[in-house]
Amino acid sequence: MTLVSLAVAGYFAGQCVTGTVQSLSARQVGLAAGFGFGTLALLWAWTSYRGYRAIRERDFASHRAWVIRSFALTFAAPTLRIWLGLLIGVQTLAGSQADGAADAAPSSEPSR
Repeated sequence: MTLVSLAVAGYFAGQCVTGTVQSLSARQVGLAAGFGFGTLALLWAWTSYRGYRAIRERDFASHRAWVIRSFALTFAAPTLRIWLGLLIGVQTLAGSQADGAADAAPSSEPSR
């Protein structure tokens, strides 16, 4: 029961994070992001359940493998946010340097 409630909470958290609650970006990426985070929530619940079942059966090697998978899925969304922030920062810096280079370059247009 706990895993089901966590999966549902993860799904709705994904909906809020991706902007699919009546915002402008909902129309652009809402379906894809909702499907992605929904699938992530289901996979996370499944791997956590399998890890739980493995430890109940005292299969420690299988439990370890399933819990590692669950851990990786748990931190997929935060890792995405970290990479997104870093890449937006790099893109912003690269864009500001390109704008500065374009301003310094001589214009091919005749002056009036």
